[in-house]
Amino acid sequence: MYDLIIIGGGPAGMTAGIYAGRLGLKTLLITKSFGGQIAKKAVSIENYPGFESISGIELVQKMEKHLRTQKIDIELGHVLDVKKKGNNFLISTKNKKEFTAKTVILASGADPRPLEVPGEKEFIGKGVSYCSVCDGPMFRNKVVAVIGGGNAGFETAIFLAKIAKKIYILEFG
Repeated sequence: MYDLIIIGGGPAGMTAGIYAGRLGLKTLLITKSFGGQIAKKAVSIENYPGFESISGIELVQKMEKHLRTQKIDIELGHVLDVKKKGNNFLISTKNKKEFTAKTVILASGADPRPLEVPGEKEFIGKGVSYCSVCDGPMFRNKVVAVIGGGNAGFETAIFLAKIAKKIYILEFG
């Protein structure tokens, strides 16, 4: 029985693991891999305090090293199910393991929906971005297309309007 199970090993999950370890909670962190979007998409991070510029992979390695200094258990795996069982939670993984905890933190992150157009993958971090706040300076005085409207699309366009030369909003449908 764990005090806490954290599902997800991105920045939020690793941070939760560090805090839980420091508090002395019996903790298990379950993740498919470490780093989340930072490991997958971040070419150069220039807005993380303490580092003028650091690659996503380097930052994840430093975070994981810090996490592993804590006395918590780490399980590489994929969570299939979380069920409430009395006052506790039962977590089942793809490799047929089950764990019980008093508390669960879901830090499963989010993946942007790729457009699946030619050149998209090759230009991530070189003109294609899924985070205007993270990558806004890359678009200074440039003509920018925001793909998708709705709240997120318009918030992105408003943010980039302070940086970019011109904004186009391209809406689906």
